[in-house]
Amino acid sequence: MAADALLLFWVQTVIFAAFGLWASASDLKTQKVSRRCTVPMLTLCIISGCLDSPVATLTGAATGFLVFCSVRLVTKNRLGFADVLVSAATGAYLGFENWLYSTFVSCFVAAFVLAIMLFVQKKGTKQTKIAFVPFLVVPALFTALALHFNLFQSFFRR
Repeated sequence: MAADALLLFWVQTVIFAAFGLWASASDLKTQKVSRRCTVPMLTLCIISGCLDSPVATLTGAATGFLVFCSVRLVTKNRLGFADVLVSAATGAYLGFENWLYSTFVSCFVAAFVLAIMLFVQKKGTKQTKIAFVPFLVVPALFTALALHFNLFQSFFRR
């Protein structure tokens, strides 16, 4: 990997991690994430991603936005708009294919495990709100780092 590409990867990762952790902490604490966090996160992920691969960045961002926006509409706004913006930022950061892997992990594994834990502890109901941003950010960072360090090559493609 060339020095410029390596530097760009780490700049993108630091941007995504910093804003992602800020959004995650806010979501866990108050179940509200400010647009002061999510809009710059999405914008910087798109700009930095377009420096490397504009097609993958823009298709990933568009897919992340449209899929989660559709879920938001179908569930009558039970999914927050911050989740939609963070999903778009994740798509811009990872690209379309890797967004699919990361979203699969976040949606179907991490959230399912949390729901089971709440059910077993008898603390959860249908109205229980779950902070979902951390379940988007952590798998995305794991996916990016796994790709960078060539871990799990049979599971991830770049």
